[in-house]
Amino acid sequence: MHTRMTKHVGRTLSLVAVLLLAASPTLAQRVSGQWDFSDPGNRLKATVGQDGSYWTLPQTDQSSEVLFGSPNSFGIAALPGGDGTEGVMKFPAFDSFNGIEVWPGLAATPGWFYVNDYTLIMDVFYTPQSANDWRSLWQTNACNTNDGDFFINPQDGIGISGQYDGNVTANAWHRLAFAVGLDGPDPNDPNTVVDKYIDGVLVGSQILSLSADSRWSLYTLSDALPSMVFADESGDTAIGYVSSLQLRDHRMTPAQVAALGGPSATGIPGGTGVAGQWDFENPAAGLDATFGNDLTFFNAFLDRGCAEPNCPQDLPAATQFGTTTAFAIPDLPDGPGDVMRYPATVPCTAYLFPHGAEANGGGTRVNNYTVITDLFFTNDDWSNPPAGHDPGWTPIYQTNPANAEDAMLWVRITDGALGDDGYYGGTLGWVQPERWMRLVAVVEYDPDFVDPNNPGDDVFVTKYVIYDDDTRVGPVHHATGAGDDFLDGKRALRTNEEAGFDALLFFTNNWWSPVYTHSGYVSSIQVRDYAMPPAEVAALPGPRAAGIPCDPVCPECPEDINGDGVVSLPDLAILLANFGRTDAGPEDGDINGDGSVNLADLALFLSAYGTTCS
Repeated sequence: MHTRMTKHVGRTLSLVAVLLLAASPTLAQRVSGQWDFSDPGNRLKATVGQDGSYWTLPQTDQSSEVLFGSPNSFGIAALPGGDGTEGVMKFPAFDSFNGIEVWPGLAATPGWFYVNDYTLIMDVFYTPQSANDWRSLWQTNACNTNDGDFFINPQDGIGISGQYDGNVTANAWHRLAFAVGLDGPDPNDPNTVVDKYIDGVLVGSQILSLSADSRWSLYTLSDALPSMVFADESGDTAIGYVSSLQLRDHRMTPAQVAALGGPSATGIPGGTGVAGQWDFENPAAGLDATFGNDLTFFNAFLDRGCAEPNCPQDLPAATQFGTTTAFAIPDLPDGPGDVMRYPATVPCTAYLFPHGAEANGGGTRVNNYTVITDLFFTNDDWSNPPAGHDPGWTPIYQTNPANAEDAMLWVRITDGALGDDGYYGGTLGWVQPERWMRLVAVVEYDPDFVDPNNPGDDVFVTKYVIYDDDTRVGPVHHATGAGDDFLDGKRALRTNEEAGFDALLFFTNNWWSPVYTHSGYVSSIQVRDYAMPPAEVAALPGPRAAGIPCDPVCPECPEDINGDGVVSLPDLAILLANFGRTDAGPEDGDINGDGSVNLADLALFLSAYGTTCS
């Protein structure tokens, strides 16, 4: 009997090992993370979910990942008309701090300060592994600190701001061209326009949202600043290949682009107004130009002061923990509370509170969620930020795993408004110093909504503030702004599968000059993996020393069989030791309460494996 049981358990353990790797996550609505700063042994310990930690910006250098060779050496298709020996550059999925710099060397468009008319042409190849990703092609910001300017989207169209056209098929070379005119080239294009081409065919034209001398303009020769290819501030990039790259000093016509045809082993043909061309014909020459200025590697930690190479803030040393009494600030309504005193952070520091949520909304990121924070600002926090910090703003949370773009929720100190992307209407005076407040931000993806002002946006933020006397303001509900809030867009939470951690940073932002942060106190943070409906928010009280309640989705943990607060392998050992029993209780591994320890209990265990229970 003992031998048979050992074999049975051994087989079950083998099955469990496979299931633990393949277990599909539960999609039940739940509190996926909460932190109450109350454990003296670990003040960032999670009440629910994964422990928080201090985050410091990692410094990266991807120049060694840029490779030079041929289609044959990379194992990809030869260019049309070639034998597979033509020169090719392979580029990585650049993070926020790396890219390839292009130095146009052009004079300003007459009547303007910057280059406002140009054409970008490139022969590129993407494998199927990259085909479902966002792929930035062009970035005009010299520090890569805002969104890329032209992309291939996950549906393989080219464009920007929600308007994507054509089909850049995988495992094939394509010649892409973007002909940009920002100063009204004809009466039908009074502001700004880009014509988009694939293999010489015009696949779409669109009016851009900003005019000359702004987002899509290029720096001039005298500015001595570059643009970039294949770079994006939030890492919306993918591995790919380029065989030829060209920049012209004017907006080419459809006939001119059609004459260029599709990709070719001989590269992009020359012609009038070529400011630069790069063909990668000699692997030893690397980024050398065929014509014009050589390409260069971009690294934010080394170039132009784009990122601080040595983080000047020791966040653990600058963070304090204690009670409201110890800090001489008002108690919460139910008595003294445990709080974290956070400093005015800098862009290389933040608090990482892993959200613990699984992808939802039909995407690969968490598109529906709720963030709740209990906060207090003194008058001094409110009015006297450190030197170098802007007095007008302070951030609440950030979804970018490298803190490489603006935070997602802001307090506008000048009038106490709460919002982002210019949407602060209806919230003036909501956030106030010298009182405890519970801030609630509900993020919801709605694919059926089209914002007429921002056609690419279908994400909403609904905001509430509940005060210490249980009075409340909200909801204020709005679409979120700048044509970059869509399924799996900037506001969605990155998961461990994408970012290497469940990315949710607090009280930080990416700007160095000035720094947009203030100090404050926080007593509780909670994340829910769904968009809370108004009735649930209405049932929430104001801030309390007891923390943010989890009703009606409080996590129950019958899977935590040994009661140590974590669903882990010791619990599995108890379940397996009693596997097959028909007279079992909860302490034996009967998770579903039917009196038996069987596969149904094992399935419940697998769905909860790794979670922390309150």
